[in-house]
Amino acid sequence: MTAQAESRSPAWCEERWQEMSAAHVASPTPDYAALLRAWQQVGEQCAGTGVYEARLASILMIQKQPAAAQKVLASINEPPAPEYAALIEGTRLQVDREISLQGKAPGTVDISRFAPRVEQLVASAPDWYVAHEQASTFWLWSGEPGKAIAEGKRAVELEPKSWWGYRTMAIAYSELGEYRTAAVMGDRAHANHKAVSADADLMLALARSYAAMGNIKMSETVLGLLFKYRPEVRDSQQYRDALVFIRDVTQGAGGNQQQR
Repeated sequence: MTAQAESRSPAWCEERWQEMSAAHVASPTPDYAALLRAWQQVGEQCAGTGVYEARLASILMIQKQPAAAQKVLASINEPPAPEYAALIEGTRLQVDREISLQGKAPGTVDISRFAPRVEQLVASAPDWYVAHEQASTFWLWSGEPGKAIAEGKRAVELEPKSWWGYRTMAIAYSELGEYRTAAVMGDRAHANHKAVSADADLMLALARSYAAMGNIKMSETVLGLLFKYRPEVRDSQQYRDALVFIRDVTQGAGGNQQQR
């Protein structure tokens, strides 16, 4: 195989992606603009592999450009290599779901129609931990924390460093009132990926969990760490809702939950 042929293989492109993403997004202040520039530099070698388009779409999604991401995915003309078909479908699923939510109030969109695609994704790649991470996220968003935990557990079984699996389980356990377990899962997520310190969904769930356990100091520490990287969260309804919860549990409301 020539160097040129190897450089255009999906496997080669995926290796470059892993190197670039590790270099640019491992901290709580990831530089997605730099990652985008670096990834576009391999476009001449990797365009058309499916891997290139899927990873490019994922960056555009992070930058809140789902329509652009959808256009990129639509440009894939040839069937992908079988081992990357799930990556592409998983990315399409994320994009389609996000577009369906655009401009809609939280909780007003029924995303259950995506369930068959989620289940098919897992069935098509049962040993791919990312498929289970995506399924875990979907079930969490669908108000099914038990299913989210089951998929998160499978993700970390397949990949012990699946920080996203731990992250999603932490939020799900917190929603179920299993606060100590939520804290353990949050610690594991952080141990595997420091950038979760800037994840508002996770950090607010952990702040609620620690408060419910009676550890107000740790709850405040978690919030302080989040605000260090995401000060704008202070102005969000999500943060205000968390404050109400923390106030209630610290004043004795929900007393049966506090030590769970």
